[in-house]
Amino acid sequence: MNKLIDRAIIALQSVSSKNFLQCDKKGRLDGKGLINSASSHWIVYQSTKGVRFQNLLFDKQWLKIKKSGSCTAKGRGGFPSCFLVSCNQDTDIIHLHSAKINLMRSQFFSLGIYQNGETKHAAETGREADGQFKPVLIQAPIFNNNMYNYQNQQGVEESSDDSDEEIEQTESFNEKADSNIEFSNKMKTVKSNKTLWGGARGTRVYDSGVHKIKFSIDVLNGSYTATMIGVVSDKVSSGVNYKNAKGYMFYATYNGNKYNNGSNSAYGEKCVVGDTVEILLDMDCKTISFIKNGKDLGIAYSNLPESVVLAVDLYESGNQISLVDSIRITKETKISENSFNMSRKDPFIALSNRMKTVTGTKTAWAGVRGNRVYDSGIHRIKFSIDTLNGSYTATMIGVVSDKVSSGVNYKNAKGYMFYATYNGNKYNNGSNSAYGEKCVVGDTVEILLDMDCKTISFIKNEINMGIAYSDLPEKVVLAVDIYESGNQISLVKSKTISKKTEISENSFNMSRKDPFIALSNKMKTVTGTKTAWTGVRGNRVYDSGIHKIKFSIDALNGSYTATMIGVVSEKVSSGVNYKNPKGYMFYATYNGNKYSNGSNSAYGEKCVVGDNVEILLDMDCKTISFIKNGKDLGIAYSDLPESVVLAVDIYESGNQITLVKSKTILEKTEISENSFNMSRKDPFIALSNKMKTVTGTKTAWAGVRGNRVYDSGIHKIKFSIDALNGSYTATMIGVVSDKVSSGVNYKNAKGYMFYATYNGNKYNNGSYSAYGEKCVVGDNVEILLDMDKKTISFIKNGKDLGIAYSNLPESVVLAVDIYESGNQITLLDSNQF
Repeated sequence: MNKLIDRAIIALQSVSSKNFLQCDKKGRLDGKGLINSASSHWIVYQSTKGVRFQNLLFDKQWLKIKKSGSCTAKGRGGFPSCFLVSCNQDTDIIHLHSAKINLMRSQFFSLGIYQNGETKHAAETGREADGQFKPVLIQAPIFNNNMYNYQNQQGVEESSDDSDEEIEQTESFNEKADSNIEFSNKMKTVKSNKTLWGGARGTRVYDSGVHKIKFSIDVLNGSYTATMIGVVSDKVSSGVNYKNAKGYMFYATYNGNKYNNGSNSAYGEKCVVGDTVEILLDMDCKTISFIKNGKDLGIAYSNLPESVVLAVDLYESGNQISLVDSIRITKETKISENSFNMSRKDPFIALSNRMKTVTGTKTAWAGVRGNRVYDSGIHRIKFSIDTLNGSYTATMIGVVSDKVSSGVNYKNAKGYMFYATYNGNKYNNGSNSAYGEKCVVGDTVEILLDMDCKTISFIKNEINMGIAYSDLPEKVVLAVDIYESGNQISLVKSKTISKKTEISENSFNMSRKDPFIALSNKMKTVTGTKTAWTGVRGNRVYDSGIHKIKFSIDALNGSYTATMIGVVSEKVSSGVNYKNPKGYMFYATYNGNKYSNGSNSAYGEKCVVGDNVEILLDMDCKTISFIKNGKDLGIAYSDLPESVVLAVDIYESGNQITLVKSKTILEKTEISENSFNMSRKDPFIALSNKMKTVTGTKTAWAGVRGNRVYDSGIHKIKFSIDALNGSYTATMIGVVSDKVSSGVNYKNAKGYMFYATYNGNKYNNGSYSAYGEKCVVGDNVEILLDMDKKTISFIKNGKDLGIAYSNLPESVVLAVDIYESGNQITLLDSNQF
């Protein structure tokens, strides 16, 4: 084909300044007001629908000048726009870029075609009050038949106008009107020829989509000046005075009220000649609003009939209005699941904005439900507080079980709500209690909905007010309750943070908690929701190995501030307040004591917010210790059950702790023979450190036996004195016959012992006598055991104290006896010579 142009620029020119406004290749204004040279090439063609500049590379960005002379645009920049267009010499690929121009309201513009720096064709558009421009079609060589034929020969498909906004050419009035109504201007102008109520109906039936229909007030006569504009059910008989029918009308030129079914009420402002009135008709949400001179007066009516037609009522002779234009904004609203349900709302709720804006239309409680059912995952749903009216200003936001019948005022149902705009309380099942802060117009409220943990929290202006309710139903939907007419909120956005929480074993168990415990943060954060003892259990069962589980103290409330951390037998029934069963607990945030089986005793130090508490759980030695901020408080309990789970008890509402991490130090302790025997110890002895460290847990004599049986050879076994408490400080080290029954206090058995930490004597069969020197913390004591000669000697810090006993039994095991709680010794090593 013949190349029609080498380079052409389509731009808007300010007639007054003679400057051009132009876009760069990315659709941005160059900021200089002058045309730059075009480095790429563009093409322009004429279609049967008018002059069109189309981007074939990005086919949704184009400018179309319709036959009617009006101009619409779709693309990056929006409308009005300027465009850079040229023809590629090799491929004829069409490109288009656009950018918004705000000068349109105050300038005259020309649409021009420029080639090689010279104006080839131009036409002045005139000025439009609303900022749109209506260019004259330019008849020029570049639009000749060669281009038109080339397009048709190549089978270039004309893109249909898929813009949301579209001029609707079919709307006009039906000639079947009341007798005093006359029409002109192709049935678009309505006039009364007699002072008598008379009405006319539109020809088009509206049953879906969002539409904007514009009227002008042309003439008003008499003192009444009454003219009404609106819609009426298409089922109403024709030829009826629509003022008396069930219309949904704006009493535009008399008092600005709204009118329906024989009664009117306050709504907007009175109109005069020269004013424009637009109907904003949302047939998906079944609402009608009116716009006076560009000012939206708000929703007048909701719950419109399934299908309506335009209606106009005129009273005074000579009154006249005209239908200026009709625009379809959307063909049909695409209802997302993140919106509200038209079929599950009360009558005095109006929905708009694709079912995302909720407006009360009467001063009475009314509610609506969301479309989406939430049953798992974590979700964040954001609302804006748009309008508040009256002294009550009451609006509630939250969720309700999806099993609640539709059409019920959700304030009275079992909802889980935030009384956002009245007092900031939380509301459930007919009662409200203190929770957060009152919201005002402009605030945002977010719902943080954790359906795995079954909790709901509310966030005001990015500040999380904490868990409002736990134990939500299995499935919920959004719910909004409004009391005051005109109160309005909008669902701004909804985000799924996680589709379903992956529950690790290092977390708490939803099915094994009391009702007033709330879980969050993947079941790792525990919060009390009522001032009463309540508890929860962990998921993981611990039966062997050594483990370290770390908690953070997040929040403490009230004067009691009580929170306990520990373990409990996995055999304890679920749903029980764990403070009362046989738990092994640290009374962390009240007094620092330890607690088991209904009684507590001195142990460690009280914790405060910000502290960390670690559980050191040795399930091979069956001991539990607690570590506060890195400081080991020592063994709290020994003789734990065979298998345990984590347990947390909380008393004060709002107290909160979090399981930060859990680490297995040792899967299972390999028991060497040079250690002590778990099954041959007294109850108040705790073993740790692979069964090599012995600790007394009560001030009473208690003992333990070693694993290895010595019956021959010479052996050296070394101990360290780790800790001594009380005034008695008594700890004995030695051997005992392996025939002595287990579970016996070895001090009273036939042992061969060194009374190391009390007086340095030797002890056997209930009596002691002078032998060596008393030991203190830090000393080492070695047993020199000659099982060939059947003798035992003790060595203190390398000094041999001599033979203590001879004639030992044929076979012996190590024995340790401790009196004071907290006394501790460790078996360091054992050698055979």
